[in-house]
Order: sequence, then structure tokens, then C-alpha cells
Amino acid sequence: MDGDGLPGASDATGAAAAALEPFELPSECWMVVLSELPVREVCMMGRANRELRGLAGSAPLWASQYSRLFGQPPSPRLGGGAAVRRMCRRSEIRAARWLEADVTQQTVGFPDTACLQLDERKVVSGDGCAVRVWSHEAGKRYRRIATLQGHASHVACVAYDDNVVLSGDAGGMLRVWGMDDLKPARTVRAAHDGPGGVAGVGLLSGIPVSVGGDGCVRLWDVASGAAIMALEAPRSAAVAGLDVAPDTGRIATCGDGVHVWDAGVGGGGG
Repeated sequence: MDGDGLPGASDATGAAAAALEPFELPSECWMVVLSELPVREVCMMGRANRELRGLAGSAPLWASQYSRLFGQPPSPRLGGGAAVRRMCRRSEIRAARWLEADVTQQTVGFPDTACLQLDERKVVSGDGCAVRVWSHEAGKRYRRIATLQGHASHVACVAYDDNVVLSGDAGGMLRVWGMDDLKPARTVRAAHDGPGGVAGVGLLSGIPVSVGGDGCVRLWDVASGAAIMALEAPRSAAVAGLDVAPDTGRIATCGDGVHVWDAGVGGGGG
């Protein structure tokens, strides 16, 4: 007799061996399963056996993962599937510390807060007609340092650097505050007179920059309160926001499209 000499032992042994074999599916079905898994699980599945390792390394699978992560197909310049796979794995590793972190939340500020900026130690926010400065050092609760009053309309935007705090409101007023003493350094009452007033502010190497509904980008001299430069948006459309790149001297604005300005020459590109 086979097995241990008992009737039916051979059949039982064969059934047990079959149960240990990988569950067989057509390759197309495995590809559907793999395409629904996160990057980490795809890599783990590829360690199961030779067949899955081949499927988990296929270029179409990683092109699908790339599209899911980045919202567009991979560029042909990336080359083969190995480069795309590396980018997907790096993206998920970077995201893991946020997704798996023990996130804590503190509710501070006021319900009508409309804008803010933060760094590793403080937050500057705008609500109603006030600008507020908060401390949020690690391990400590948020603490309000100061409330800056003086705007006549709702504060729409704020920005700051090591020297000044800049704020603009819906009525077109632009205010500059000293960072050290948090006192007013300059007020421009009609920085922008279009609808929406001052829509965005920034600091370009210490120079205040503002945009607004009048379609202009203005750079300001803090000492005199006068505009150093005025750049008119293409098609004279209202400008809704901006960002600055101090390292390059460029200003990016949005509204009727996105335009990039080189503050050194006063030119803009769409």
C-alpha cells in the first residue's frame, strides 16, 4: 500500500499537496488583481513565485501604477519599466511617512480665517479685518502671539519673511508690519482698485509684491510706500493670486491663465 498503509492515504496526501500549490489563475486575471494593489503589495506579490514575479515586473502594470499615482501616463523619456517602477516605489515611500504617521490635530484661530502662511515655528493668518500671529513650536500648544489691527475690509492674503509681515484686504489696502515688533511699518490705502481689492501678496527678496482685480502686479518700496514697478497682466484681466521665486527673481500670477514674470526685465510669459 502507498502512504502509511491505510486505505485512502494516497488520496489524502495528494489533496494536501494540491492545497499547498499556488492558486492557479490565468495571467490576465492576475494582472487585474495586481493592478488594484498598492505599490508595496505588488512588490510583495512578486516574491511569491516565478510566475507572479514576471507579472509584477511587467511594464504595462507599472505604467498603470504610475498613472494612478501621478495622474498621467509615464513620459517616454523615462525609458523602460524599471525606471517607472523606481519612481512609483520612491513616491510611495515618501508618502508612507504621512499616511502612516500618528497625526494630531489642534483647532486654533477663528471660523472666518481666509488665508495663512506657516513655517516650522509660527503661523500668520487673516480673519475678518485682523492679522494674527501664532506660535506652534514642537511639543507645545498653539499660542497667539499678537493680533494686528488696521484693515478696513476682510483680510484676503498674507505673506511674511524674517523681517516683515505683509497683508492685503478686499478693499485694496496693503499693510506692511515689522516682524520684530509687529507694528505697522507702511500702509498703502489704494494698492489695487479693481474688484476684489488685493488678491495676493508675496515677498521677493524683501520687496513686497501684490496683485489685484485691477490686473496689475506691483512691487513696492516700504520706505516711501510708492510702487517701484507696475506690470500689467495680459488682456488686462483680474489677477487672482501669485507666488514668487526669490532665487530666480520670478513672479508667477494666475487669473486669466498663468503668467510668469521676470522682475529683472519686467516681462511676462503665458
